Amino acid sequence: MKNRKKVLEERERELKMVVSDRIRESGNNLHGDGKMLVVRQNSRVMYDRDMVFKNIPSADWRKVTTVHKKGLEDYLRNERPDLSKKIRDTATYSFNAPFFLVKETADGNQKNKKEKEKS
Repeated sequence: MKNRKKVLEERERELKMVVSDRIRESGNNLHGDGKMLVVRQNSRVMYDRDMVFKNIPSADWRKVTTVHKKGLEDYLRNERPDLSKKIRDTATYSFNAPFFLVKETADGNQKNKKEKEKS
C-alpha cells in the first residue's frame, strides 16, 4: 500500500511540474469554471560551502552565512542536545516551494485562494 501511495504521489508531482512548465512556456494561465490557475514560485540561490569557507575571513562569517535546518538539527541531536530547545525556540519559518494560485474571474471578484501544493 505504501509503495502505491509513493508511486501516485510521485506521479502527481510529475504532472504538476508538467502543468507548471506548460503554463510558463506558453505564457498563458489556465482558465476554466470562472477561475484562472497561475503558477508562482520563489527562486533560491545556493553557494558552494567549501569555496565560501576558504575565501571569506572567519571574522565575516556571521555577516554572510545562514544556518540550514537539517545540518543544525543533526548537529544538535548528535553533538549538543543541551542546546536543542533553546535554539528551536528561536526558529522562524518560510516557504518557497511552488504553488498554484486560483483567482476568481467570473464576476470580477479578485479574491485569491492559495492552494499550496507540494511539488
